[in-house]
Amino acid sequence: MISVIYSAAIIGVDAKLVEVQVDVARGLPGLDIVGLPGASIRESKQRVRSALRSAGLNFPLARITVNLAPAGIRKEGSSFDLPIALAIAMASSQLPCPHEETWIAVGELGLDASIRAVNGVLSIAEMAKSMEGCRLLIPKGNFDEANIVPGLKVTAADNLVELLERLRRSDHVITSGSPAKPRTDGVTDRAGSAASGLSQPGTGQDLKYVVGLDVGRRALEIAASGGHNLLMIGPPGSGKSMLASCIPGILPPLTLAEAIETTKIHSIAGILERSRPLLEARPFRAPHHSTTLVGLIGGGNPTRPGEISLAHNGVLYLDELGEFKREVINALREPLDSGRIVINKHLNSVVYPCRVLLVASMNPCPCGYYGSPDRECRCTEREIRLYRSVLSGPILDRMDMTINVLPEPSERLAREAVQGAAEDSQTVRSRVCRVREIQLHRFAASGSSISLNAQMSSEEIRVHCKTTPEAERLLIEGGKRLALTGRGMIRCLKVARTIADMEGESQIQMRHVAEALQFRQVR
Repeated sequence: MISVIYSAAIIGVDAKLVEVQVDVARGLPGLDIVGLPGASIRESKQRVRSALRSAGLNFPLARITVNLAPAGIRKEGSSFDLPIALAIAMASSQLPCPHEETWIAVGELGLDASIRAVNGVLSIAEMAKSMEGCRLLIPKGNFDEANIVPGLKVTAADNLVELLERLRRSDHVITSGSPAKPRTDGVTDRAGSAASGLSQPGTGQDLKYVVGLDVGRRALEIAASGGHNLLMIGPPGSGKSMLASCIPGILPPLTLAEAIETTKIHSIAGILERSRPLLEARPFRAPHHSTTLVGLIGGGNPTRPGEISLAHNGVLYLDELGEFKREVINALREPLDSGRIVINKHLNSVVYPCRVLLVASMNPCPCGYYGSPDRECRCTEREIRLYRSVLSGPILDRMDMTINVLPEPSERLAREAVQGAAEDSQTVRSRVCRVREIQLHRFAASGSSISLNAQMSSEEIRVHCKTTPEAERLLIEGGKRLALTGRGMIRCLKVARTIADMEGESQIQMRHVAEALQFRQVR
């Protein structure tokens, strides 16, 4: 007898329907799994056999063939344990086959018939939602994650015995969807009404504890407002890492759509907390400088998203940029422009989104004190060139802003540390949210799908980056003096557009271009 149940394979951040076919026929007893199964699926034979027996079912003494269709897609992970066990039970007439609905099952089985939580359930739930007349069978540990998708018929259980009992009773729960909290920062959605989103602010260091560093604070606010990449260069102890740690606190909250998209990536990567199934704050990823190419970009066996995708809709912070391998840094070139990673593997293309705010910091030389007014640099010119060679021209071209961070005088540090006169993160965050709202309305009115100035295409720049004649002349002259490439000129214009938005100006003025050009001077 042949039985059919459905499961899902994760391709990139999306789920693809997989048909699990089981044939129980006469012959020498054995269990064969075909259809490009991964190593964890091939090992499921023993788990399925023991789980069925622990659940009080008979494991058929027959020739059992399991086919995972379509056979051209490689399947990975232990989530196929549950559908294989259920299909065997149906093929051996121990479980009635569904007639009026489609069962999509995922879950890892223990030898004691327990059902363990698996990764990627949010993507699978979204796929199931798009199908009519289907029921999702999942571990109870994944129910909160599936509950983000509203109106889905779900049966969740801790063990196979409980699941079989509920299936025989046709017992299920209709998911209600994630509770949408109203925004408190005034950000609106593309329709212009109050957006349903998450009002949880990011964590991190508060800007009120940052003494001085006025240029750094200004660059940080511009970068957060328009989504512009930022590079900070300065000697040790100048405050680069402290500035970077303040970024989560000034970023606006995730919209509900962004939260779901980001949560899917973290769920697939297996780093999502079961107690918090929906991300509330924008991700802030700070990989160590020893990170490999696969660790930063993604890939591996099985394929997993890298740090740049885990930072999607958030911040990727690369500290000690000069210590990274050159090939690792250069691999960021295309993703920073396109906002996605395409990995070709096993005759399939896997696509991960990676729209990030890149923030990097580095010392000016190996000893760290090149150009410092207080200490003398001990490095030779050759050592400095080798140290900076990790930053190729194309990478520097993609850094919208570059600033030099110098230590503040000890007198100012002592005075302001006691007085605490600096603005706090909440004040800056309110301004950032206001500027992002301006951008959101602008692009929504023109029918564009983007939401930040840094994401503008050439066509959108022509429409939204109108300059005065004086500003245009300054951009041309400044571009020649700084030897900017075409990409550099465009990114400078995007930064000027953000600065104009911060001042509430509809047209880019000369002072906006002048400030943007100053952020392009690499020393």
